[in-house]
Amino acid sequence: MAQLQKMLVELGHLTATPDGVFGAGTTTAVRRWQGDVGVSRTGVVQQGDLVFAEALPARVVLADEVEVGSRIEPGTTVALSVAEVPEVTIPLGQDQRAYGALTGTPVVVEFEDQAWEAVVGEAVTTDTGESSLTLTAPDGGPVCGADCADLPFTVDALRLGATVVIEPEVDGPLVPVSALITGPDGTVSVRTEDGRTVPVSILGSDGARAVVEGLDVGTVILLHGEDGATTDQPTQVDPAAEQ
Repeated sequence: MAQLQKMLVELGHLTATPDGVFGAGTTTAVRRWQGDVGVSRTGVVQQGDLVFAEALPARVVLADEVEVGSRIEPGTTVALSVAEVPEVTIPLGQDQRAYGALTGTPVVVEFEDQAWEAVVGEAVTTDTGESSLTLTAPDGGPVCGADCADLPFTVDALRLGATVVIEPEVDGPLVPVSALITGPDGTVSVRTEDGRTVPVSILGSDGARAVVEGLDVGTVILLHGEDGATTDQPTQVDPAAEQ
């Protein structure tokens, strides 16, 4: 009741302090509000007439049970809140976890006749072991930018197309992606056979190998398993290559 009264105050229909009591003043305010929205001025708020959100702005979608002409039973969920800004991710399989090292890789996300530039962010893993890469706009904002409000938000995930942008040809030492280590701050490094950690910059990648800067050809580096643990399989950095 107090939420209803607070809404009426904010809309200018009620001047009293919300007290949670549906009295004569609240009834009059409800009639004014009903007149503004073009419904019968009954002064009564029926169940299902309003949906309250924890915070505004908010977006809601109707539950599957709600359709024109349907009868809504007491206690039925009629609407569900969805995120104002969607989280865009690329799901990864068990054999693709190494892609988490490719932070900053440009991607184009497409939906119908719209397309947005994005970059690969951090890799995240859920409690169930499912891994994915987060995508953001190049400036760190939401991928869809000003178009987010026009997307058909649903409670279920919305499937979008994504294309990895092919980088121009680059020269440099070639290393397996599984040798790359991404730090919490997004920096990338490799670990050498003698235990040193060498920072590198990724110049390009085909998904399995990466051309890097900051590493000498011939250096013996260590590969890493799916769980990030160092394996006992050293590999030698290949000579400079174009990619």
